[in-house]
Amino acid sequence: MKQFLQVIGIITLLSITGCATNKMLYEWGKYENSLYSYYKSPGEIDSYIKGLEETIAKAEEKNKVPPGLYAEYGFIHYELKNYSVAIDYFNKEKALWPESIPFMDKMIDNVQKMLNA
Repeated sequence: MKQFLQVIGIITLLSITGCATNKMLYEWGKYENSLYSYYKSPGEIDSYIKGLEETIAKAEEKNKVPPGLYAEYGFIHYELKNYSVAIDYFNKEKALWPESIPFMDKMIDNVQKMLNA
């Protein structure tokens, strides 16, 4: 019984210290709060863009840009008809996350169709 309690104690200790040393894989910043605010008040797009820009800057500083963040920023600019910015960020997403290439290529094709229209 004493050994069992010791094992439980060790497992508990390892669990606590394991959680304490767990570092975040990506830097999400205020992304979640910005997105929620934007969905609640779509007219405040400037605030959302600023939040995305801050999140991207912090993530790039730490080299922890999460998947989809560049694409999200690019898509907002696509909606605002800032096509060159949209393409730049879709390309950044492709470079950082190769699994996004098929989707980003389709988005870039859509932007180029808008430019040629």
